[in-house]
Parts: sequence; C-alpha cells; structure tokens
Amino acid sequence: GLVIDKVKREFLHLTRRTRDKSISPSITLRSSDGTVAELQPQTTVKWLGVLFDRKLTFLEHVKSLADRAKTCLNAMKMLGNTVRGL
Repeated sequence: GLVIDKVKREFLHLTRRTRDKSISPSITLRSSDGTVAELQPQTTVKWLGVLFDRKLTFLEHVKSLADRAKTCLNAMKMLGNTVRGL
C-alpha cells in the first residue's frame, strides 16, 4: 500500500476564498504499525524547490528568491575590488 514518510509529510489546503481564512481542518493518518498522527495544514509547502501557498500566488517563493539574490549580490560586492570595481 501507500507508505507516507513520517518526517517529510506536510500538506496545505488550496483555496480561492477571500473570506474566512480560519477554516483549516487537520488530517489524521494511521500508519501500518498502528500509530496515529494528526497533521495540521501549513501556510506554505516546499515541493521540488517551489514554495506553494494557499492561493497559489507564489509570493513567498518570490520573496525567498529575492532574498537569495540579494545575498549573492552582497557577496559579489564584498569580493569586488573597491578601487576599480568588480
């Protein structure tokens, strides 16, 4: 049957709803050894390097990419020659 990794499992509800943002039911999973785990929905989920949010706006993904680009740019500024430029 289906085996779900206990460490990497996470989920989110996809919606286009603008009101009533508090509706987020949890999921109860039973494993093959009889243990029960209740999962709470996440606000963002990273899958294959892309951050998905509830409304698929990708704002969190764009923010994380912009932060990474800013970090790389600052590193290039530090490595550049201060007299002649990079």
